[in-house]
Amino acid sequence: MPKPIALVILVVATAVLAACGGSKSTTSERAVLFEVTGRGPVSVYYGDGNEPNVTPPWKKTVTERKGIEVSVVATALQPNQEVTCRISVDGKRVVEQTADVTKCEYTLK
Repeated sequence: MPKPIALVILVVATAVLAACGGSKSTTSERAVLFEVTGRGPVSVYYGDGNEPNVTPPWKKTVTERKGIEVSVVATALQPNQEVTCRISVDGKRVVEQTADVTKCEYTLK
């Protein structure tokens, strides 16, 4: 009889420990949100894409693996205009820059 009880205790303990691992995600995928705000037309380059003439606000969401460096570059197409680029990862803003030409970069953790 002691062997089945030990097995049950081991299974329950393993389940409890696994459940306590809790809120941290074990996935290597991250949701990345690129944003560009400002006035006037803007050229946007991000990851594997570009949008040569957009009107802000502009947003693009992609999924990338941990360890990858992501970036967005925004350029105001009219003189004396500023644009702001932002990168958010899993809903948390990680970088923001404002200028006439901006580059936001971040390595996913």
